Amino acid sequence: MKKLFLLGLALASTASMVSAQDYVSGGQKVYKEGYNFSVEWANLDLVGKPGWVALGKRTGVGVNDKFYVNNMDDNTFSIYGPKGFISNIAIPQGFAWAGTSVDQSGNVIMRASSEKWPGTGAYGGCYYPGKTGNLFYFINSETDQLVTSTPAELDAYDGRTDALGFTMGDILSGETPIFLVGDNKMRLAEMYYDAAENSMIGVNYKITINSAFAGTGAGAVKVLGTAQAYGELSADGLYTQIAVSPNYVHDANNGGDVITNNGLRNYIQRYAYGFNPDSQLDEFLPTDEFFVTPQHGGLAGFLIFELGGKQFIAYPVAQASDALAIAELTTVDTPVSDDTLDASSLVVRHFASINETTKDVAYLGSVTAPMTLSYEPVEGEDAVYIYTYCQFGAMMKYKFGVGSGAGIDNVAVDNNADAPVEYYNIDGVRVAYPTAGNIYIRKQGTSVAKVVY
Repeated sequence: MKKLFLLGLALASTASMVSAQDYVSGGQKVYKEGYNFSVEWANLDLVGKPGWVALGKRTGVGVNDKFYVNNMDDNTFSIYGPKGFISNIAIPQGFAWAGTSVDQSGNVIMRASSEKWPGTGAYGGCYYPGKTGNLFYFINSETDQLVTSTPAELDAYDGRTDALGFTMGDILSGETPIFLVGDNKMRLAEMYYDAAENSMIGVNYKITINSAFAGTGAGAVKVLGTAQAYGELSADGLYTQIAVSPNYVHDANNGGDVITNNGLRNYIQRYAYGFNPDSQLDEFLPTDEFFVTPQHGGLAGFLIFELGGKQFIAYPVAQASDALAIAELTTVDTPVSDDTLDASSLVVRHFASINETTKDVAYLGSVTAPMTLSYEPVEGEDAVYIYTYCQFGAMMKYKFGVGSGAGIDNVAVDNNADAPVEYYNIDGVRVAYPTAGNIYIRKQGTSVAKVVY
C-alpha cells in the first residue's frame, strides 16, 4: 500500500517535468502528541516551470478536492484535480490577474482587471483607481459554474493587491467581508458584495506599521500582504478580530532571506474593531499582539482556523514553496521571534520534498510569490483538509486532525539507499528495461522521481 501511495504521488501529473530530486512524502516531524497529519494528494503540473511571467499562474486556491488558478497566460480560470488539469473557465469581461480566495461556503473568489498585464498605468493590469472594469468573479466549486461578475467600486480600494486571505462566511450573502491589503497609502480594504448593484463596495482603513519594520518592504505595505477575519462573531454577526500580514519581505532583500537575518518572523499582527479617536469612526485598529509563527518563511499567506476547541495558524515554513507549518495560535508583543522559545507552539512542520534544505528551483518559490491557504472540515471527524498553493510548488492537499493516533512520524517509511531500483512508465506499468528518450518514474526505497532516461 505504501508503494502504491508513493507511486501515486509521483504520478499525480504526467505532464510535469520535475528534476531528478525525489518528490515524496518526506521531511516530517511531530512536535506535539495528539495530532494526526497526512498528505492526501499532490498535483505537480506547475512544479519546476520557468519564471512567473512566462508561467502566468501566480495565485490559486484549493477547495472541494480541486485547485482554481488565475491563468494570466490564457486569460482563464484554470481548474486542477489530483490527476491533473480538468478545465478552463472563460472570463466574460476583463483579464485574469493575481488574487484568489475561497469562503467557508465554497465560493471561489477570483480577480480580473480591465487591462492585461503589464498594461499602461502605474500598476499595469492591476486593480487600481481610475481604471474601469476591475472585476471580482465568484465560482461555485461544486458545479464549477461562474456565479457572477462584479464591477468593483473603485473608491473603496486605492492600491494594488496580489494576494487574498481566506474568507470567512459566505461572501455572496453580503454580510461577510473580504479583506485586501495593498500598497499605496498603506490601506486595509474591507469589501462586501452588494447583490442589488452586483458590485463590491467597501471602506479603507489606514494601516499602522510597527516601528520594527522601519526600512523594510512593509513601509509601503507591499502587494502580497494578506488579512483574514477569525474568532467569535459579535452580537450583530460580525467578526471583530482580523489578522494582518504586511509581507514586509517583498522587494526588501534582493533575493536573500531577510527573515533569517533580522528575526522578524512573527510579523502577522492582530487588529481589533473599535473606536478610533483620530478618525472619530469605528474601524479595525492595530493591537500590540503578534502571532507566533516559528520558522516562518519569506512567502506571504497564512490561515487561521479552529479545531477541537483550539485555534491554529498555518503558514509557509523556511523558504520552500512546498513547506507547511501549523502552530497553536498564540501571541507575543513583538514581531521579533526566538525559534528556541517559539517552537513550543509548533505542532507540524512538513516538507513535501524529502530534502528539507535543498535550494532546487523546482521546490522553491520566490520570496515575492504568495502562498494561498484554505481549509474545509472533514465530515464526521475532528479534522480539516488544508490546501496550499504556491507558484512553482506542488498543489497540495493535507489532512490535519486532533485526537489519538499514530501521528505524522509513522506515515513515512524508512528510506533504503541500498534498495533495488524500479522503473515505471507514465501509466504506472513497471518496465524491466527503460529505453532512451522516454519519461519514467524511478523508485528506489522511498525515493521517487520522474526522469528522462
